Amino acid sequence: MPHLLPSVLLLVLVVVLPVACSQPCGRKCRFRLCPPGGAPTLGLPLLLRPPLVAAPGPTICRGAERLGYVLLVGEALISVPGRRAGVQAISAWRPARAAQGFSRFFFGVRRVRALGQSVVVRGRARGRAAEALDGVCVRVPVHRYEVVRGGGKRVRVETQRRGEDCVAFVASVPRLLVELSWEGQGDDLDLAVVTPSGGLLSRFREADESGGRFGGDVEAGCRGNGVGNEVVSWGRGARVESGTYLVQVRLFAVCGGSRWTLRVSAGDRVKVVKRGRSGGQEVGLLGEIRFVV
Repeated sequence: MPHLLPSVLLLVLVVVLPVACSQPCGRKCRFRLCPPGGAPTLGLPLLLRPPLVAAPGPTICRGAERLGYVLLVGEALISVPGRRAGVQAISAWRPARAAQGFSRFFFGVRRVRALGQSVVVRGRARGRAAEALDGVCVRVPVHRYEVVRGGGKRVRVETQRRGEDCVAFVASVPRLLVELSWEGQGDDLDLAVVTPSGGLLSRFREADESGGRFGGDVEAGCRGNGVGNEVVSWGRGARVESGTYLVQVRLFAVCGGSRWTLRVSAGDRVKVVKRGRSGGQEVGLLGEIRFVV
């Protein structure tokens, strides 16, 4: 990817590390999550964004079959590591120290039209109940979906609603999330975050002492599909520094112009949103924000 910021600037992106379990999360599920530009992955750790935010992250896929949108899903099933309760419906689960549980509709799907596929989204939780999902294996039953045939024809398929008709992931609930998403003609953008202590997280430095992690470099040199997403996150065990953070969006390669959205969120709250367009500029800084923790 790009040669990022001048020496004064710093970047931050996030890598979510897998949660160790005795056996892979959702190993019997027929559907998978596909990271942008990546292959289907079993039990992929999934960052839980704020309620109903559908950024172009890992999409629901299935082997070599070309999936369109997922049209209908059922109530999520959860399995908590170290608990003897086994698999249970999310609406029946009462996390410790949580006044209320979750709706049966807490997990759902939304369409990302730029990709022609669906992503998993979450709803609202009472209080801080969503934090209890960190490290939990979640299985979302798939009831109806589309297969894309020759010529782009979309065919609806009803599953038999068996146990293996599902998509699974290990939930990762970040304390702080910085996310850059873009779509259009596939310009190559980069995300940069400077921490209050002056640390930089980017593709050049994938982790720092506070526990911040870089999520991966996307769209290297205009070779992608026009849609990109880069994140920096601090997980439940991270030490989020107090002070002012600097976040930058930089243009590495011009491929035709893109619309971009920069979002900073903490738990269920979106703290800052900034939008812009690329195209017509020289490579370099597109925009920046500062926020205080």
